[in-house]
Amino acid sequence: MNNTIKDVIQPTKAFYIQTSILYVKTVVIAFSLILIQSGCTSQSSQSSRNTATMDSLQPLEQNNLMPTTSIPTESPNKMKTLTPTAKNSNFRVTNTPKSTHTNIQTNNTFNGLPCVTSPNLNLEFSNLVVENKQIKHTAPPGSVNSGMLKRHAYFFVGSGMPVTAWNGYPQSVPVFAPTDSWLRQVQVYEQSVIGNTVLEYELVLEASCNIWYRLGHLGPVSDKIKDLSIGYNYITEPIFFESGEIISYWSGINPGGNIDFGVYNTSTINTFTNQDRYTDGLNDHQLYEDCPFNYFDKKIQQQFYQKLSEEITLLPVTTTECRKSSDQDIAGSISGEWFEQNSITPTVSIGSSLLGSARFTTRDLEVSIDPENITYVHPSKVTSNHCYYSDNTNIYVDLDLIDPLTLIVSYGEGTCSAKKSATNLQLNK
Repeated sequence: MNNTIKDVIQPTKAFYIQTSILYVKTVVIAFSLILIQSGCTSQSSQSSRNTATMDSLQPLEQNNLMPTTSIPTESPNKMKTLTPTAKNSNFRVTNTPKSTHTNIQTNNTFNGLPCVTSPNLNLEFSNLVVENKQIKHTAPPGSVNSGMLKRHAYFFVGSGMPVTAWNGYPQSVPVFAPTDSWLRQVQVYEQSVIGNTVLEYELVLEASCNIWYRLGHLGPVSDKIKDLSIGYNYITEPIFFESGEIISYWSGINPGGNIDFGVYNTSTINTFTNQDRYTDGLNDHQLYEDCPFNYFDKKIQQQFYQKLSEEITLLPVTTTECRKSSDQDIAGSISGEWFEQNSITPTVSIGSSLLGSARFTTRDLEVSIDPENITYVHPSKVTSNHCYYSDNTNIYVDLDLIDPLTLIVSYGEGTCSAKKSATNLQLNK
């Protein structure tokens, strides 16, 4: 196999040494500036940093390209009642109603990983990630699930039913490199399947210096990929995969029967209500998120859109327009992701489904309000207080937008006028 590609710079030990020195110098200078700006106070505050989920690509710490030995886990949501506070003037509010792409200078890193290839602003994927015959349904990024706005598209290839027996990875759905790519990161995590501990894999690959992609719910991985530990593994010598080469397989584990596929383009940038939250170096997967479908030729794009279905009902959706998670962040409304103080992981996500249902989700709760529901209002139109009620589940969700960055949430069993229980939260965008 030809292990070179056009415009690709082969990584060398000298490359990593130089990059490490440059990165450390940058960190030292940045830290010094922070100290100067804060007045070099001797008081130190310990802020808790929530660990990332599978949908939050872990940034590289101190440019240490070595496998980690522990898997990040997400702390359970802590439900608590908080008193509303005045508008936080420390955040910059963007008044743009929807996210936009703006051409900027290509960033030569993604989530702390320095690129090893040249930029390609016109890159097109020449191969399918999954054979079309294997795909039952598709969904674009921006689905409102599990308290998050998903930063990746879905290819649904399984039955959608929970696994009832485990005899090893089925290896029935191969996953291919859509273009010549370098493997840069692998997350390994444990899943419990019918009493068995099974490993699943998430891969991050560099297609060009400005275009990266991730594939999730995989297993087993290619024999090229060796010496992995549980947790995040940063590949010290990036592994080349030729376009069309098998990288892995659908694991067959996840009940949804999906393969995650996200694309991130560092030559573009998305717009959010609280832009500062996404430009801190910890959220590159959302700041640079793009629609994966658009990187294929028109014929393949048409195949994806023909299989598009709503996230919850699986009803067919007729559209040729894609979506990103940032499109659900609507300034001045409840629509978007909402965070507890000092958290980098959202607690609540609010948005709409592909067919317009209002969606409210936490890690443990999902409420859908279809347009025929008497309490229905599209989340982008809720700019103050509103209460949703799901008669299917007898759950209410009472929302009070204090200002563009502050939301008071109360939800539980009962109706909007007769609440039997309440979980109360104060959250920030």
